[in-house]
Amino acid sequence: MGPPLRIYSLMNFLLYFFLIVPPLNLDWSKPYDKGQIESKLKDYKYYSGNISKGPLVYVGTKNFLGMENELQLFFAKSKIRKAILILGPKGITTENCVGKFNKHIANLIEKYGRPTYQKTENSFLKNELVYTSECHLYYLGMRKRTLFWESKNFKIKSYMVGDEEGFYIETLYLNKKSLKNIFYENKKNIYKKISKEI
Repeated sequence: MGPPLRIYSLMNFLLYFFLIVPPLNLDWSKPYDKGQIESKLKDYKYYSGNISKGPLVYVGTKNFLGMENELQLFFAKSKIRKAILILGPKGITTENCVGKFNKHIANLIEKYGRPTYQKTENSFLKNELVYTSECHLYYLGMRKRTLFWESKNFKIKSYMVGDEEGFYIETLYLNKKSLKNIFYENKKNIYKKISKEI
């Protein structure tokens, strides 16, 4: 098997893996209670929230790629519908932010294959600035690079942002089926409300 065929086979395997293995090694199709979730998150400790009201928030007990991390889980009918993994600000500096982001993206590519697409947004004001590091552009909100993955059941989006506290790398995981169910449920409730008013 020549190199191009091997690469093609590997990409097909990663895509297949992404299709059958849910993100964060959690089963997004089953209902959870708080105890069941915590039994799955060995490297996280509970911080705040509950399943019925707002997100469950967990703080990492181990650094991830040398960065502190936080995981937020959002539920609909006790099933995970959305998760946000936040890396930073500790471990990310104006000297290493691009390198840290690239390492995280490489980790995602290893799990899910090449991104479906990506985009880089630059403010025209960046040309007016004198800066010593590309990280300053992210810190000031003048540059944003976002990568997207999509399969039949999931969407993943990862990007880096900065504010007065430092840099954050955020990765959003969405359960497409759950979001579709929420849309239909909301639509149904609207129709019920209208019918009562009529």
